[in-house]
Amino acid sequence: MKAFCKRSLLPIFLIIALLAPARSATAQNNTSPFPDVPTNHPFVSSIGDLKERAFVAGHPNGTFTPDRTIPRAEFITMVIASIEDNPEGANCFEDVQEQWYARFICSAKELGLVAGHPDGTFRPGNNISLAEASAILTRAYKLKKTAAGARDPWYRPFIENLTEAQAVPNSLDHISQPLSRAETSEIIWRLNEEDHARPSKSYVNLNTEAPLLESCAELKEKFEHIAYRRSKGFGESRAFGRDQVVFEESAADFDGSSDDASTAPQAAPSPTANKEADVDFTDTNVQVAGVDEADIIKTDGEYIYIANNARLKIVKATPAGEMELIAELPLITDEERETTYVGYESLSDLYVTNNTVVAIHPSYSTNWKLHDFSRPISIYKPRTLVQLIDISDKNNPNITRSLTFDGTQVSSRRINNRLFLVTNFYPNYYPTAEDGVDNTNIVDLLPHVVDSSSETESTLTTCSNIRFVPEYDQINFVSVLQIDLENPSANIEKEVIMGAGENIYANTESLYIAASRYVRPQAEIFDVWAPPVEQPSTLLYKFDISQDNLAFAGRGTVPGHILNQFSMDETDESFRIATTVREWHDTDEVPAGNYIFTVNPDNLAEILGQTAPLAAGEQIFSVRFLGDRAYMVTFRQVDPFFVFDLSDPRNPTLLGELKLPGFSDYLHPYDENHVIGFGKETVEVDDFPGWIEPAIFVDEPADDVAIAPAPFTQIQGMKIALFDVTDVSSPKVLHKELIGEAGTDSELLRNHKALMYDKERNLFAFPITVQERTDVFPYPVVTFRGAYVYNLDLENGFQLRGKLSNYDADTNVRDIPYTKYAENDIKRIIRIGNTLYSVSLGRIKATDLESMTEQKLIELPKNLNPGEDVVIPLPRPVDF
Repeated sequence: MKAFCKRSLLPIFLIIALLAPARSATAQNNTSPFPDVPTNHPFVSSIGDLKERAFVAGHPNGTFTPDRTIPRAEFITMVIASIEDNPEGANCFEDVQEQWYARFICSAKELGLVAGHPDGTFRPGNNISLAEASAILTRAYKLKKTAAGARDPWYRPFIENLTEAQAVPNSLDHISQPLSRAETSEIIWRLNEEDHARPSKSYVNLNTEAPLLESCAELKEKFEHIAYRRSKGFGESRAFGRDQVVFEESAADFDGSSDDASTAPQAAPSPTANKEADVDFTDTNVQVAGVDEADIIKTDGEYIYIANNARLKIVKATPAGEMELIAELPLITDEERETTYVGYESLSDLYVTNNTVVAIHPSYSTNWKLHDFSRPISIYKPRTLVQLIDISDKNNPNITRSLTFDGTQVSSRRINNRLFLVTNFYPNYYPTAEDGVDNTNIVDLLPHVVDSSSETESTLTTCSNIRFVPEYDQINFVSVLQIDLENPSANIEKEVIMGAGENIYANTESLYIAASRYVRPQAEIFDVWAPPVEQPSTLLYKFDISQDNLAFAGRGTVPGHILNQFSMDETDESFRIATTVREWHDTDEVPAGNYIFTVNPDNLAEILGQTAPLAAGEQIFSVRFLGDRAYMVTFRQVDPFFVFDLSDPRNPTLLGELKLPGFSDYLHPYDENHVIGFGKETVEVDDFPGWIEPAIFVDEPADDVAIAPAPFTQIQGMKIALFDVTDVSSPKVLHKELIGEAGTDSELLRNHKALMYDKERNLFAFPITVQERTDVFPYPVVTFRGAYVYNLDLENGFQLRGKLSNYDADTNVRDIPYTKYAENDIKRIIRIGNTLYSVSLGRIKATDLESMTEQKLIELPKNLNPGEDVVIPLPRPVDF
């Protein structure tokens, strides 16, 4: 690496880099060289050194805007300022004439550093990627260049030149990443500074979708960047969080080389047969057949399992007339209560397989951390507790293994005897002047696991086994864990990524994690005060889980944000995802609206096709992928029900739509030509009654809504609709059922697992709280708390078979205090044989399916010993 060259200072007012006599290369203290470059900026010393040598002078207003992406004109100015004394030139490109930067760009062209575009332009306002910058810097600093291999991209030799010179800072994650002004300063400093000891990114890591960290030192540097970003004020640009750009300059601009660069609808699960009990029963309503989802209540067809109040309760359900609570197992010990908090009525996620129950529930540990304050503060560390419980003897369940993972649960899935758990871990990391990154043990910030099988606490992984997602720096670890349920002592398979997770989708071959991502739009030259508008997208990670495997399999990004897990689906030919782009986030490339994108499942960076934007100004309320079709419901004033053909992944097509009042929150398949929608009815009213709370205010109707404007849309009671899509070009509502009035609600509208569905018997049920007006009250009040049971067929539509309630007949449900809501509200309905079991946290009632008469009701006491009032309190802070 060469030393700084000497140059003379020339007065230039409106430029980014000024030319001046160089000084000897001396170490620079981490003092602030510009008012907007704080002392904790990772590259403060480099920027200060360049300013000291007059390589940069900042903007005319005295700022430097270190984290703004650097346009090509500013980049060339910095490079030429570091190698040339008196650059000259003008009118060298159609868009480079007499501007302040013209002599720098024209000098670069004269030196053979740039060639421009085939149309004769230079495009000075465009971002510059690391790949483009590496080619220019190789020539500017006369670095050794080796020819690219036959299968290598044109930029590989240039990138390797920079990595060999230790010039690629850790904040750069990908070859197509646009540089910031601070990163450009750092690279130029490294190329001019001899014998610096700063680590550099390698070409392999720069060209990998989610590369592994190379060391704890690299992780430490990432935390330094994150610590800086977190210290920035509200509304400022996000450091090192820019969008990727397409290579604006072709390989020819550098060296003349070329750049390398019908299935049936998924049916709802059929009732499961219990081999021992020889009886069929309904299981948890899941998205994908063969992929079980955790729920607060489970059954194996003979026993019902419930976990709340940190206890597992086992109920012998058959025969119904002899139903009884046979066992109750505390899930945390008295000793664990001293350091762990599990909510008093905390509901756990459960799985049942063979002779094992899996209980997954949130917990918190507490510790104390001293800052430079006058007193310590309590920090709650969220954790996820997973317990494997042997139920081979149902009367004496036994915990065989407990695993406590740092972080909160995103979701989980069970495939045969493999449990997949996804967690987010956000370390308690509060760097201060006295207690910063330099004094922090990075290993302590990794996610840990406490394993009862070894009675030890250890890091879940090592620094060199953590992946990071390029350009998605977060002080968060998302972990995908695979646990063998047949072997309680087996090792835990895991993949850990620096990033975040919000929703997951899984089939028997693949597991996807989706997370929101926000990036700032490109800023123009000297656009110092660019508004901090951020454009949302959805980041996807894929994992191969086939054949007992767990391996990272790719990442990608699609525009917009998703609703929930039903927004995603995979077939052999494509991964499909539905997103919404809001009006204040639209761009020329991606206008506001709702989309379905089809993505190459083997390369998530490749979007195969997309629908045209639909229903701008509305948002997705529900979506369901079923074979080669997709169904979507959006809402603003009316409920557009859309039908799509996805048989050609490269040309997803809208087949038809239907508009009607209301909306559907959940779509469930009935058969290949019919779909059930569960949601709410709406009406448009001119006057707003003060007693009605749930209302959607609308300034004006959407452009494509053919109804008269109204001041607002009022949400009414619950609506169930059977959509007929036999004629895909003209879907219609075949049958509709309305329940209650405004305020009527069901957990099903937020959680699909609340639905009990039995296609073979044309039977379904769901919990519901009904509100209606009575003779006493002029506004809707609660009149029923329980569950509705329906029959459904194409000819007769929805037929209310009966209502289930776990409250006593003389209970006035309107007056039940809020604190009692969870006790006897029906959470789930299970069918075992010819009996319906309505399950609450405090009771279970068995009802004969034919006569809808009660067979037996049992209490589920909160504690094993009657009268014992076990309360697991939050950890109390000490008195100061």
